[in-house]
Amino acid sequence: QEMEKEVEIDEDEEMDDKDWEDVGEDDDLDMFDEADGIDLNTCLFCDHKSETVESKCEHMAKEHSFFIPDNEFVSDLEGLLKFLGIKVGAYHVCLWCSSKCYRDLKSVQKHMQDKGHQRMKFEGETLLEYADYYTYPGDYTIDDDYDMLNKSD
Repeated sequence: QEMEKEVEIDEDEEMDDKDWEDVGEDDDLDMFDEADGIDLNTCLFCDHKSETVESKCEHMAKEHSFFIPDNEFVSDLEGLLKFLGIKVGAYHVCLWCSSKCYRDLKSVQKHMQDKGHQRMKFEGETLLEYADYYTYPGDYTIDDDYDMLNKSD
């Protein structure tokens, strides 16, 4: 028998906030399938399909005021968009809140539109989520640290 999660809801919260719950522990992630992520040519915020990843980004910028922070340092645009598509489409997580998991894709998209959360949170711990998709000047790897430690003076 499956146990249903109870979600405590404050009476004063707005309607769309009734469709979310806190993202739980890792064992709760079993109910998600990353294959449900939004595909590379589909907008993260609506059903619009684009011919290319670049035109998808143009659409999201024009229609949803979405931009990718530090765009000039993105080293894997397709990987980043795929990651965001999984976050929104499979896990139903708001890109800005990052701690609210919605019931379905339409609920998280409505929340992001209603709250103006059609943007990436690019600060604090969320920066770590995006590290694989960016390369900054002066970036170094663990191998670089190892090399520096083993240099003889």
